[in-house]
Amino acid sequence: MEADEWYKKGMAEKKSDEKKSSEKKVPGAVGADFKFENALKRLAEVVRLLERNDCELGEALKLFEEGVSLTRACHSKLSDAEKKIELLTKVSADGVETIPLGD
Repeated sequence: MEADEWYKKGMAEKKSDEKKSSEKKVPGAVGADFKFENALKRLAEVVRLLERNDCELGEALKLFEEGVSLTRACHSKLSDAEKKIELLTKVSADGVETIPLGD
């Protein structure tokens, strides 16, 4: 195999691996099976692992990325719950006003 063919094959494999890793699901963070409590526990674990400061840079970046994903998913879930609470407590016919939860 010539060097040029070898390089092209290697780059194709690298792109395939990158695509596979980007398609990996973060535990508890995405999909219909999302569980806020599980995501929060995993986020705490990710923080603990990063604070230990004993993993390689590549692993630390993966953990950080997972933590950001978990944080966004949890924030979204909390925002949805806040909106639902505001809708449920709004009873304008009875004169009860919606009290926005603090921002």
